[in-house]
Amino acid sequence: MVIRIRSGRHPHEVALLLAAFIMGVTGTFTFQVVASTTVRALPEPFGHVLYASLAVGSVISLAGVFWPGVTGALVERAGLIGLIGLSFCYAGMILVVNGWRGTAFTVFLTAFGLANLFRAFQISREIKELTAARAFLNGGDAE
Repeated sequence: MVIRIRSGRHPHEVALLLAAFIMGVTGTFTFQVVASTTVRALPEPFGHVLYASLAVGSVISLAGVFWPGVTGALVERAGLIGLIGLSFCYAGMILVVNGWRGTAFTVFLTAFGLANLFRAFQISREIKELTAARAFLNGGDAE
């Protein structure tokens, strides 16, 4: 009996991470062209850091999604944890700097962060289940 971690290749997750990667890369290299007024209102260099971090976190998560096994799940979770922190910190910062004008982007970043948080908890739960199943099959020895 082979026990495997469930795949993170859900079309919804992959599409959001891919969109975040494209948005991050595009925003990093063409900031003055694509950055919204909400992001441009942030103090220098926070807007650039937002886009660069979005690109890095999403590419790490995407690599984990397509990397097989527990290692891939751990890589995916590491990228998601970075995106969670980024999303929540920038949601707060954008709301403080822009006030009500930043509400739409704040809502999106908060929802993105919550979705990533939910997926990170799923991965943690699946790894615990996998460890417990391995211990059970090996007669109590998890190694």
